[in-house]
Amino acid sequence: MTDKSETPEGAATRLDPSVLEEIPRSPGVYVMKDAVGRVIYVGKAQNLRARVRQYFAPERDTRPSIPFLMRRAAGVETIVTSTAKEALLLEETLIKRHRPRYNVFWRDDKTYISLRLDTRKAFPKLEIVRLRRRPRDGVLYFGPYASATKVRETVRILHEIFPLRQCSEVQFREARRTGRPCLDYQMRKCAGPCTGEINEENYAAIVHNVVQFLRGQAGELVEDLQRRMDAASAAEHFEEAARLRDQLAAITATLERQRVISTRWASRDVFGLYREADETAISVLHVRDGRLIETTARSFSKVQEPDEEFLGAFLLSFYGAAGLIPPEVLVPVEPVDAASAAEVLAERRGAKVEIVAPKRGEKHKLLELAAKNARAAFEAAKDRTALRRDLLDEARRVLRLRRAPERIDCFDMSNIAGAHRVGVVVVFRDGEPDKREYRKFRIRTVELGDDYAMMREVLSRRYARAKAEGGLPDLIVMDGGKGQLNVALAVLGELGLGALDAVSIAKDKSAWAAGKLKLEKVYLANVKEPVRLRRHSPVRFLLERVRDEAHRFAIAYHKQARRTAQFASALDEVPGIGPTRKRALLRHFGSLKRIGEATLDELAAAPKMTAAAAKALYAALHKTE
Repeated sequence: MTDKSETPEGAATRLDPSVLEEIPRSPGVYVMKDAVGRVIYVGKAQNLRARVRQYFAPERDTRPSIPFLMRRAAGVETIVTSTAKEALLLEETLIKRHRPRYNVFWRDDKTYISLRLDTRKAFPKLEIVRLRRRPRDGVLYFGPYASATKVRETVRILHEIFPLRQCSEVQFREARRTGRPCLDYQMRKCAGPCTGEINEENYAAIVHNVVQFLRGQAGELVEDLQRRMDAASAAEHFEEAARLRDQLAAITATLERQRVISTRWASRDVFGLYREADETAISVLHVRDGRLIETTARSFSKVQEPDEEFLGAFLLSFYGAAGLIPPEVLVPVEPVDAASAAEVLAERRGAKVEIVAPKRGEKHKLLELAAKNARAAFEAAKDRTALRRDLLDEARRVLRLRRAPERIDCFDMSNIAGAHRVGVVVVFRDGEPDKREYRKFRIRTVELGDDYAMMREVLSRRYARAKAEGGLPDLIVMDGGKGQLNVALAVLGELGLGALDAVSIAKDKSAWAAGKLKLEKVYLANVKEPVRLRRHSPVRFLLERVRDEAHRFAIAYHKQARRTAQFASALDEVPGIGPTRKRALLRHFGSLKRIGEATLDELAAAPKMTAAAAKALYAALHKTE
């Protein structure tokens, strides 16, 4: 989308070169801002004054984005750090916080899918979680992983091999109370800790095996199981020996599906990079004990930094979740401040990490393989980009838009009989959801379930802020008919945003009644008759996907609002739980869900709680269940 605030091509920078005299020659971070104070670029340097001086000398910094950056920059601030390592970390933090326009922003750093295993509990279970970064809470985390599908497949395999429990805390406590294990126990997928079928010591041995498997210590795990199987057989514990034999066979079969790519039993990540102009792809081969267990690929557009600078920033972002960092990282070029980056990764891992750019030998061959994967990822991304461009051009033509809808905002409202009134907006960029931009709205001014009034409030709040801070869409999509579209057009007119395109999409009920193919009607501004999109229209598929995602997000938020209100009211009704204790409970457990899952002893041990208050709260919550 074109930025209306861009200055003419020949305009000079607003930055006064005299600011250089105020900038120190120390290591640190520099932050460039536009005329309204928005952060538009963040960079780091060993010598701040020398680095910023390069921006005033185009012959020394030939990146294509520099002229555009300098025309918008109205001020520069610096933050001095003690070391280059501190500058590296601060730059990463500021980029994630401000998301500057002229920095490459890592799309995958919102949340990471990981596996959680709380070994502090007597009978822990594997949980799939999404994290911004790994908390330091004494719990084991494995990951982050690139593919949610692969993670769930891994968990499924683990549950087939190792009989860990899969039930929730509530189900676990209920089984303990009734003495009846769940169906997983009957199917031999759970060891039955809830009813005492296995003691803590033997369950801990299963957990230990799972940890070894997830840490990539396959050799140690196989040797351990072989040793225990032989010991059980020698002691004539044949049932136990048979169980261990089956586990060993399942693990061996799983390992055989993983490709051996190294003659050494080493664990490392291998980074491949492929680039054409400002389009870049990175592929990562995850090698554990000499076996390729997973690959990760990322594609980036408008990359202006040299490979060394880009790769250094990517490494910190990629390992930003403080997941399972290997002892060795192989890279095609040595990143800028490689020593500082290795030091940061070593702190996150808790052990030494080497960043190596090998030029020959087996490690170099691994880099060549990673580079081939990066090129394949680049070609696949290029094909997808071309298809998306064709689709957006088709949407512009069919919907009579001023420009291709590279960014689409779609709104939906949700309420039940006027209660728990909420609205949402979802955002699609280049035909794909950008969940970072999704927003939720609690309706403030509408007392009853008036959809038009709720829509007016949400649109007004959304675009009054977007007009001031930036982030306007190319197309606004409303779920509904002509009335919803008129509300949107009225709000945009009041805000002086009448140049934005808006449409609404609704089912063609007349076509349904006539028994014809299911059609979608799209209402356009200042057009009397709607556009009818047939079944196999790619534009229809795009609009339906956008609308359905908005509907899903609105329903999910509405359910969350109802659960929160119901649970909060349950807390309010418990004798002895006043506002102070309620705040203390939320602060201690972190969420209402965790309070509901807590045991009686855990509630009693919480700050500002007494045994009597904990007992009353536990009884009330489980009565509610």
